[in-house]
Amino acid sequence: MLAEERHGVAPGLLSTCWRRAIPVLVGAPADGSVFLNSMKLWAMKQAGLIADYQFDLDLHAEVFEACAYHRWGLFDHPARALATMILGGGVPKNYNLQPEPALGQVLGLPNVRGYQFDVQIVTAPVTDGSLSACPPAEAVTWGKVDKDTYLRTTESMQADYSLIMPFLVKALLDNRRKYQRMADAEGEASVFQREPKAAGYLRAPDGYRLFEKREALCERLRDDVRQNRRWLSETLRYALPV
Repeated sequence: MLAEERHGVAPGLLSTCWRRAIPVLVGAPADGSVFLNSMKLWAMKQAGLIADYQFDLDLHAEVFEACAYHRWGLFDHPARALATMILGGGVPKNYNLQPEPALGQVLGLPNVRGYQFDVQIVTAPVTDGSLSACPPAEAVTWGKVDKDTYLRTTESMQADYSLIMPFLVKALLDNRRKYQRMADAEGEASVFQREPKAAGYLRAPDGYRLFEKREALCERLRDDVRQNRRWLSETLRYALPV
């Protein structure tokens, strides 16, 4: 953010997320040129060419944090439901959908559900058989999307999301302005009674600021893990062949 201000450029995605305290999680850290250049600096440190290079991404903590946010949406937020929008396939889809099996099947926590609303925009066609081509609806067998609602509220659109997203964002902003004008004229209570979905558009512009709450949310999940000690201990007893 400081570099943007210094050079007079518009805020980018990461700095905007930082200002809004929106978590940014890394699905495939070793994939891509950014990490390859990080590897270069690590190698130079290992070879004694530079004095120090400190980069630490705890992959376990990243996934656990994602699970903590999922738990918050299911049990702490008044809506008791989750929605997700996935741009692309493969890693973005799998990483985004894995908190449900991690919480319910791996950590053994009760009453864990998948996403109730799931929208994906991806270029890969289902017919090519690739991982990116697997639509979110197929994840219902894992429980990653809600089995009771996925036929109505899970959609995958084959398109280039860089072309589609500007129109979707404009539509959302237009709707927000419309409901704000209505609320200014007659009050929020009247608008919400007539148009319940308006409450979603007129949420506080600062958002949920989950990144600022991450320590507390992760601690709540750690407490769930402690309380599930007996079940988790039993899962470590594997039957060995004789």
